[in-house]
Amino acid sequence: MKIYSASILVLEGDKPFYHYPLVSGVGKYNSCQDYLDREAIPYINQSPSITDKTTEVSLNVVEGEILDDGSIVKTGGIDKTLYFNCS
Repeated sequence: MKIYSASILVLEGDKPFYHYPLVSGVGKYNSCQDYLDREAIPYINQSPSITDKTTEVSLNVVEGEILDDGSIVKTGGIDKTLYFNCS
């Protein structure tokens, strides 16, 4: 069963270096990109840490698999930089 988590860091804005983790439900997503599109980006867009002065956010998604013994093994990941309020 797959599990995804994200580490989100505001790089540029009025709250620079504001960091927060985001963990998903288990077994809800098909890939890192699916998690990014359906969970992480919508969450970021609604976050109070993203203001009209935020221009750059770093996002690191980690994919893991829960094994039969309960341990979690990293199976993939994706890094993205999101840009906001750019003209």
